[in-house]
Amino acid sequence: MHKRAQALPSKLRNLRNVIHVSKHSGYVYIPTVLSAIEECPSVTKPVIHYRAYSKVSWFNPLSKFNSQKKNLDKEKLGIIIEEPNENIEATIEGNYFRTFKHYLKTTEIPVNLRRRILSEKLSEFVKQVPNFAENPMTLPILNSVFLNLYNLNGRQLEDPKTGMIKGVLSLEDLITLFEKSSIAVSNEREGNLLLSESMAILAQYFLRQESNLVPVKLLVHVVDLGSSIRHSNFRNTLELLVKSRKSSLNPEFTMHLLKYYDTKGLLTLAVFDDILFVSKKYPNADILDDYFYNKYIEYVELLYALVPPKVHEYKNLERDIDRIQIITNRRVIGGAILDKLSVGVLLKLLRLATELETVNRRKETQQSITKILDFFVNKPKEQLDSALKLIQEEIFKQDFGDEALAETLLLVTWSNTKYKVIAQSLTDYILADNIKFSEILRFQAAVQDFVGNASKDISESELANTVIQRVDKLLEEIKANEMESDEEIDLSELYNRIIQSLLTIGNISPRGDFTDLLMRYFQKSKNVEASVYSYKYRLDKAIDLSDYIQAVNIFEDSLESFTQWPCHSDPTIHRSLNDLIILVCHNMEDIQLIFPIFTKIKQQMVNTQCSAGAIKAMAVKMLQAEYVGDLIEMLKRELPKIDKDDTIKLPIESEYDIKYRELFKLLHDFVIAYNNEDTHETNWVLYGELHKYFHVPYDTYLPAMKFFCEKDRLNAALIIFRQIKKLSELHGNHNHLPPLRDMYMYLFQAFGDKLYEEGVEEVHEYLKMDISIPKQDIALQNAILNAYSNLQEVGKAKDLFISMSAVPKLIGGINEETIQIMIKTYTYSDMIYVQKFWNNLSQYGIIPNYAIYRQYLIAHVYHGLIEDAIQLTEDMKDYDLEVTEDTLLSMYNYSLEATDQKEIAKWASENHKDKWNEVINSGYLKGAEQYMPEKNLIVGSNATS
Repeated sequence: MHKRAQALPSKLRNLRNVIHVSKHSGYVYIPTVLSAIEECPSVTKPVIHYRAYSKVSWFNPLSKFNSQKKNLDKEKLGIIIEEPNENIEATIEGNYFRTFKHYLKTTEIPVNLRRRILSEKLSEFVKQVPNFAENPMTLPILNSVFLNLYNLNGRQLEDPKTGMIKGVLSLEDLITLFEKSSIAVSNEREGNLLLSESMAILAQYFLRQESNLVPVKLLVHVVDLGSSIRHSNFRNTLELLVKSRKSSLNPEFTMHLLKYYDTKGLLTLAVFDDILFVSKKYPNADILDDYFYNKYIEYVELLYALVPPKVHEYKNLERDIDRIQIITNRRVIGGAILDKLSVGVLLKLLRLATELETVNRRKETQQSITKILDFFVNKPKEQLDSALKLIQEEIFKQDFGDEALAETLLLVTWSNTKYKVIAQSLTDYILADNIKFSEILRFQAAVQDFVGNASKDISESELANTVIQRVDKLLEEIKANEMESDEEIDLSELYNRIIQSLLTIGNISPRGDFTDLLMRYFQKSKNVEASVYSYKYRLDKAIDLSDYIQAVNIFEDSLESFTQWPCHSDPTIHRSLNDLIILVCHNMEDIQLIFPIFTKIKQQMVNTQCSAGAIKAMAVKMLQAEYVGDLIEMLKRELPKIDKDDTIKLPIESEYDIKYRELFKLLHDFVIAYNNEDTHETNWVLYGELHKYFHVPYDTYLPAMKFFCEKDRLNAALIIFRQIKKLSELHGNHNHLPPLRDMYMYLFQAFGDKLYEEGVEEVHEYLKMDISIPKQDIALQNAILNAYSNLQEVGKAKDLFISMSAVPKLIGGINEETIQIMIKTYTYSDMIYVQKFWNNLSQYGIIPNYAIYRQYLIAHVYHGLIEDAIQLTEDMKDYDLEVTEDTLLSMYNYSLEATDQKEIAKWASENHKDKWNEVINSGYLKGAEQYMPEKNLIVGSNATS
């Protein structure tokens, strides 16, 4: 025990045992210790506060009209006691704490005066103490003082008549109090935050204020704290703020919000996405400007600044390129109001979308490019001229040596005649400035200008020869001026740039005269071999044309030229190879022809795995050919190795995960549909593989269990059920739900019908312990009862029925199906029990319906009581029932002896001739069989049949 605690008198030491400390607030609540403390005057007394949020009368306790003031019930009021801290006695906080203690507990000062003094002291404290986080008692004490003032002020911050801030603190002090408190709380919080009552009051107050007097920086703290409260999040809090203050918010708020989250290391794609969502939902709230879009672009670029995107970024979804592209194309560009953004931002967005596309092909990218470029070309002429001038200025602003934006603009505008006006303007501007722009960029612009304006009738050979002449001229000029310039031309880069920029214009074939002549020129005249990038650009053009023959031939040409694909880790090259796999699979049917091509491509992808799209394309062909073993081997090689019990697996739930989701669906659909194998072992093995790579979606479990039950792989269904239970118990209901009632229902029916005793008993034991299904409805109870009945466990079924019969039919208890099942159950035992049960039906409030009566008839014929059964058919009219074809069929099929069946047939043909003829023609009649205990002879007699 601490020395100071040992020094306490025994009475106080004992009281320490009843102290409860809230880990969230730091308050110490002691409801009944005042009298004990008063008896020990030698002990340093703790700071005492009345509990501000307990129920207090509006009646002033200091008023002379209050005759009970001397008998205040401290136990009912509730007391907050702060134990003294000797380390802060000499600090500013310590002095103020003693002052607060005095004015909070004194009864000698009138209320208004006490309120004014407390308000002044609190104002001084807020201004003088720079950091509320240094002393752990600061926030609890401030909470007590604020709430005391708030209650004394009628639980309001404003004068109800004037609407002015009055009574507690000035608006400036309220803002400072909230801001400093927010910083202190945000620095200390872990997990879900529980705000003090004072901060909650202030947060709600600032949310409601439309006044511009509330600084936007403070609103940032409101959003941060609100998003940290339990059961809340960033989007909901931001939406509430924007909804309540949409007319007074501006882009400055968003700027401070992003800076704040960036400084704290909390800036994520989700923050940008949520801001875009709220902005779209409340278009009248002007909260986005250039800063937001520039910050988004900067954030995305930083994600890949050091490490390029990987094929399977499942462990760090922040770097998942599909997610980034969807947000960029659908939300950032797709949702942007372009005329509110500067030309510079629009060009940066265009460049971002284009660069992401070079790594991962997505359809939305072209829509984004079209939206931005259409915005320019659809302007009236005067505005278009102005926009073209601004584009030129933006290009000029780029750093020397950074020509990526200009290069991108030349590529995307010359590739579509619709945007030729932009392309021509940009080309003329670049060609006119030989200082700002490099020779290689100016040459690119020049040859694009030539090809883009060339006659459609000009041949590829003529185009190639002209370009070659221009290359020679360029090199001669550089050689002539080499003494005046330090710039050198990388001939390999020049060759690549020509291929890349010109293949996007016109009808130049990726494997025609143009590329052939150009390649031979550089090889023979300049000793420059075709690089991997020259083949990549040609391959991309063939893929864009969906010409798989040219694409495969270009790839084969590269191999014959000993092009070193594996030496490059550039993800843009890997994209081209993955796209080639997809193109081949989409255009070729025979897996025997596809696989050699796939193997060659994979040999050039030594350092990387296939993309999800390429894996899916190959999987389609493999499954069509039933090459499941090869498919499983491909999955092992091309998907990441994930531990069986790893909580992080390939994502398939969100809108960003469509590629993995499509792959999972393809494989899962095959599992529950493949029937070309008697044992269905292939289905089961492949289903097991799915669990290695994916968290199998919950809604797929039941279809899988149904499939395996239907194929008599009952143990497989039980294993799936065990997996559901295991995941639920390990990870909780939020991530992995417990088994559904429908799952229990189906398994009892399937296992019972198939006489799978182990399954019935195990699932029943699980159900008994399943707290997610605290009450079993009668349908579920009947399913359990029927399962044990089919297993011929008469004793178990009888015990279940007795417990079920305690609830009558009128309030959801036993019903006609229950009775039918019990008749079937007793049939397995002895006819005496059946008749006794039948005679006592009235005590359960059940009147026999057709299903019950039919089951009773089956019991008779099952035990060979044919005459009694025939007599019972005559009595059916007493229950408003009649003999049907189904009645005759049941009586015949459930007779165990051939002689009994003949007797029934004779009777039926004589008394129900037409109906019996229909039964004969139905083909459902079965010959008598000897009794076999392992077979459920009356499985068809469920109420549902």
